[in-house]
Amino acid sequence: MNKENIKLASTEKKYFKYLNILSICYILPIMLAMIVENRINVVMGITFVSGTLIVPLSYTFSDMITEVYGYAEMKRLIWASTIIMNIVALLVFIILKVPTPDIHKDLIDNHAYQIVLSPFARDVFGYTVSAFVGLIINSYLLSKTKIKVKGKFFALRSLASSAIGEIIYILIFTLLVFYGDYPLGTLVELMLVAFAYKVICNIVLVIPSAMAVKKLKKIEGMDNQYDVGVNYNPFKVNGKNNSSHKN
Repeated sequence: MNKENIKLASTEKKYFKYLNILSICYILPIMLAMIVENRINVVMGITFVSGTLIVPLSYTFSDMITEVYGYAEMKRLIWASTIIMNIVALLVFIILKVPTPDIHKDLIDNHAYQIVLSPFARDVFGYTVSAFVGLIINSYLLSKTKIKVKGKFFALRSLASSAIGEIIYILIFTLLVFYGDYPLGTLVELMLVAFAYKVICNIVLVIPSAMAVKKLKKIEGMDNQYDVGVNYNPFKVNGKNNSSHKN
């Protein structure tokens, strides 16, 4: 690898043109999924939760961010998203506890708000735990395999790492959020349907995302950038290699 024109991960601050946009695109599907997660749907006899339709988008953007900007940037984003989500969950909890004036009780269906938003905190807790396992493992595998194959085969690496990460994410999230609310058979069905749907979405989205990754690397000046020397400890947000020189 030392014969290649490879740059190591750097602690130097650099302005990235599209990182903030991609970060928003990563967080938005998760936020939407948490709001609708508890709505059970049945289409052609197949049972699934509404969040299943949205979450795969976050994995697509997660892979793009890890591949272009590195594991450390994705790790910081996972931390940021969990903090944001938990702050929102706290605010929702407080709002639901604030009394409504008697004069407005006939105009505002508070019970509907309770039904829709009460599970939000539990959903966020489930996301926090599953993200710190499933998404971290996904980014770790994508980053490590990138080093092994010198940046080649993004599509295959993305599909493989996402499949592993999503299995773990789905298992943890489903058990934390839905265990006790539905029979075991229903939980298994929800997990299998969620995984199958996400694999299909990954296959559909991997080619456009690979094309976007190739373009972004050139625009952001991140060609031949590898996570060599990066601290993969998920609890050390700023752990990066000190060198930014070419070998």
